Amino acid sequence: MKAIDLIIKNRKRQEITQKQCAQILNVAKSTYSEIEKGRIQLKADDFLILCEFLKIKPSEFLQEKQTETLISLTTHEKKILTEASKILFDKTSK
Repeated sequence: MKAIDLIIKNRKRQEITQKQCAQILNVAKSTYSEIEKGRIQLKADDFLILCEFLKIKPSEFLQEKQTETLISLTTHEKKILTEASKILFDKTSK
């Protein structure tokens, strides 16, 4: 599964619109639509915001082969996302 497919699947499963995702990221709906089409990459901070909003652990994406097309990450940024995922989701699961 492509990384963007995981976002789309979770967004639709939760009945969240592209407009709502765009509002959370403070971008136009058309910009968010381009993100889902793979034409625009997410910035790392927007990626984390979207993950939290959609209740997806960022670490789920690190196992996806297609993550590079969604977001450009260095090895260091991948480590940070993994740690942020643990902090964010351990806190919410308590």
